[in-house]
Amino acid sequence: MNYAGVSDGKKIINGAIVLSLIFLVITILIMFKVANSEPSVSNSANKQENKTIDFAYKKWRYVGPFDQRLDDPGDILRLSMKAILYSEGEPKKRLLELTPLDDEKVYFRILRVQIRPEDRWLSHGTGASWMLDGSRSENQYSLGKQHGIQREWFPNGQLKLKRHWHYNEVLAQKEWDIDGNLIADIKNNPNYKWSSEE
Repeated sequence: MNYAGVSDGKKIINGAIVLSLIFLVITILIMFKVANSEPSVSNSANKQENKTIDFAYKKWRYVGPFDQRLDDPGDILRLSMKAILYSEGEPKKRLLELTPLDDEKVYFRILRVQIRPEDRWLSHGTGASWMLDGSRSENQYSLGKQHGIQREWFPNGQLKLKRHWHYNEVLAQKEWDIDGNLIADIKNNPNYKWSSEE
């Protein structure tokens, strides 16, 4: 009989047991350290300071509350909503987040990127709105004017409207019903063609 194979098998089993015991000891030490560590401060002020929002392909850092009556809201002012300011590092660029106060009847949340090229803040880039009824919209802006594609969705997620703006003028618009059936295709220029990206 060959007993060499039995000896090798015992070595493998013994090695596995030793590794399991090492893993168990490490796990117990980690649990003991966590249980005896100082609790981290978790008040709401610290949570707000660390709050970030991913929006318009950027990470925006919480700056603080924003008083629309005292500070320049630029081209967006809705006193029925609480405003919070975010920054992504550029001094003349910001993100405003508006959430409802008690008397707001339409909007659940508004996000709007703004820049300050001169003496006033203007919407520039992406803006998004979520309504209390569950519908939502997304708009594009250039120096305070609607410019680019605007989309609106029904509460069920079905696309409701697609509108192409050119500096506050509508070039074309498509509308769908709640079931996704096209109900309007309006072009202010008969030669206008929707691109595949739109």
